[in-house]
Amino acid sequence: MRYGWVSFCSLVAAGAIFVFMAGCEDNKGDGVVITDGSTTTTTIPAAALVAPTQTAPANGSTVTGAGRDATLTWTAVPGASSYHVEAEANTGTWVNFVNAGTSGTSMSVHFTGDNQCRWRVWALDAADNPGPMSGWSTFTFDSDG
Repeated sequence: MRYGWVSFCSLVAAGAIFVFMAGCEDNKGDGVVITDGSTTTTTIPAAALVAPTQTAPANGSTVTGAGRDATLTWTAVPGASSYHVEAEANTGTWVNFVNAGTSGTSMSVHFTGDNQCRWRVWALDAADNPGPMSGWSTFTFDSDG
């Protein structure tokens, strides 16, 4: 299914060629389809999402606090409507303890012990299509610090 048609005109060269084009965007976020009134169809892809950049806690850092709480933060991604976060703790093996979505660029998490932790995040567009995942960012939690 496609959204409503949008007609527009474009001047290709000043005072030269006048081109009539009609286009529409499909509801899958694939982009804009342009036809020139003939059999020629061109699809201009939607802008691709990029991986968010994790900003805190810093990779390789130690997070301290008796409450064992930390706030994970990352940069906003143009075109994103939400984000998904995955976090794991190393208790001898990596154990997933956060696998959740949010509409903002931060998430507070509660850790169950003084362990090495890692997390990654990715953006989703309005149609819930995922962008690329960030790399793992690793930190250590120290409740005695």
